[in-house]
Amino acid sequence: MKVNIINDANPSAYAAGLASGTVPSFIATYGQQPIAIEGPGLFLPAASFNPYHTASATLQTLYDQEIQSSGAAQTALSQQVESYLVDNAWFVPVVATGIAYYATTNITDTEVTPGAPLVELYQVEAAKS
Repeated sequence: MKVNIINDANPSAYAAGLASGTVPSFIATYGQQPIAIEGPGLFLPAASFNPYHTASATLQTLYDQEIQSSGAAQTALSQQVESYLVDNAWFVPVVATGIAYYATTNITDTEVTPGAPLVELYQVEAAKS
């Protein structure tokens, strides 16, 4: 297989090619997101990063179950969604990086876990005196 890499310095042309689905593949950095955010942005048929509008009944079912679950069941379903995407070559993960957090004693009630690596804005509040 021969890969032809096009290094287009024009972001508008890159975005147009991505949006139109005229490029056979592309590179994007998406970061670590909960499945509820990944679906609409990355892999559901209307997602920005799914310019080919690829759909899968299996993936849709897993996504629907994952966003309605919690705890250990949600973790297991999240792993199934990610495994489906990788095993079916929807995406080829190259690298994953951690997310840095900075906090002071003026911020309370936040929780960051491996299953929920992002702090939701509604969780952040000023410390009570």
